[in-house]
Amino acid sequence: MVLRDSFVQVGDVVLEADLIPLDLVNFDIILGMDWLEKHHASVDYFRKEIMLRSPRQSEVTFCKECRVLPSCLISAIMARRLLKKGCVGYLAHIIDTREVILNMEYVLIVREFPDVFLDDLPSLPPQRETELTIELLSGMNPIYQAPYRMAPAELRELKTQLQELIDLGFIRASVSPWGALVLFAKKKDNTMRLCIDYR
Repeated sequence: MVLRDSFVQVGDVVLEADLIPLDLVNFDIILGMDWLEKHHASVDYFRKEIMLRSPRQSEVTFCKECRVLPSCLISAIMARRLLKKGCVGYLAHIIDTREVILNMEYVLIVREFPDVFLDDLPSLPPQRETELTIELLSGMNPIYQAPYRMAPAELRELKTQLQELIDLGFIRASVSPWGALVLFAKKKDNTMRLCIDYR
């Protein structure tokens, strides 16, 4: 059922609206997009104003000061009672999207096994029963490309990081005809991560 050409009074101004009766608890009326479009509504969120232009009247501006309602906490039992009485309840699930830096020391499993979660690896893992190898196809020519250009600061960083890896035993000098390019990716703390380009 639609109540056409009904009159809605907002302050001292009377406006027309087509209304549909609904069983609402907390609202007297809801003015939809079609009504706002018909009255050429213009909303100014900064000034908290809404301006309407009806066919029979000139522009009308409504201003409402924003009131900050005091927060009211109730218990779960009280909320259940209010819902049984017909009150409308809303559940808001809020997620903090700000970046949180997690300290690994507070993670339970990290505290239980500190020897597994090390900041720096002291050496290579022990030799296993199965050693992985890369099998080459017969007739393949070695792939070797000229290194990427690097700034002097990057060259110094490359020399430092390579020396650290040699000292730890992670890498060793090689005379292999095969080669892969290296480059740096800047981290959030402005340090440089050494990356190997195997493409």
